[in-house]
Amino acid sequence: MARQVCSGAILECSLGSNPSVLTVPPDYRVFAINPAANIQDNKPGVNFPPFGVCVNIGGPCVPVTPNPWKLGGKPVKIGSGAILTLTEADTLICQFGGVIKVIDPGQSCVCIDQSAKSVAIKPFTVQCSGNKITLIPKKTNGKTLYFFFGYKNSKTDNKMRDKEVPYLEDDVYRSAAQGFKVVYDKAGNYKDFFDAIYDPNCYGIYWSGHGSNGNIQSSDGKWIRPEAVNPNRVSPNIAYLILATCNSGRGAKRWQTIIGTQCQFEGWVYLTDTSETIDFTSDAWFDWFDSLIPHGGSNPNKELVDYINDAKKAK
Repeated sequence: MARQVCSGAILECSLGSNPSVLTVPPDYRVFAINPAANIQDNKPGVNFPPFGVCVNIGGPCVPVTPNPWKLGGKPVKIGSGAILTLTEADTLICQFGGVIKVIDPGQSCVCIDQSAKSVAIKPFTVQCSGNKITLIPKKTNGKTLYFFFGYKNSKTDNKMRDKEVPYLEDDVYRSAAQGFKVVYDKAGNYKDFFDAIYDPNCYGIYWSGHGSNGNIQSSDGKWIRPEAVNPNRVSPNIAYLILATCNSGRGAKRWQTIIGTQCQFEGWVYLTDTSETIDFTSDAWFDWFDSLIPHGGSNPNKELVDYINDAKKAK
């Protein structure tokens, strides 16, 4: 029996160079760890980012998938609606000739709600708690990476966050597949940040949201200043601190004093927008012209994947 596909599933195109990650709107009310997908979740840029370089085009992948997913098994309706659910046996056809299929459905059992506390999937276990998802590899490297969105719960902020989500989640799941324990929180609050930076097993923090004059704002509306961090409690293993917010780079010296010289700091000096954070978190879609249009951070030649690789190498 084919398993239900949910948000966070790993996708692969027969003509693409990179995998992609499926994103499903949370308003479907049917959950399989994350929101359950249906055959109408076929929209490039909304449901999944591109697949790197396309063999047929000979350049960046630009998926064209106007038709729903093609059923690979018995049709089953999702929830109380008339839309058919998406399973790991289904495929999606791109008009450039690619066949998109599900590599990992994102879960191993179907839940009507999120009451399940822990569900085992290959190659890691997923633990859910509110907006926070923790991925625990079966073979861990003993290191933890944190990925936060610090946007507040407003229509405008949620729209900004949801634009970035698909491009960050491929890094989230890829990190877990590489052996990192990963904490992924779409509503990072003040306490979450301090819990992360004080965690002795923390090897990296990525935070996206609002910022001003070197400070960052959490989802509960509080401002986090470097001076509020106790340097004696900061993880001695942290390899990077990335604050993908407006003006965070203006506090580079203040943050560097707190986190220590062993930790790389990345921040944006000027006002920024979601396009720059998408560029920074994507290792496929925008990289081909990164040399022409840098992402605007402190280290324009480094992407998020580079920092993750640095954390992987760190002892």
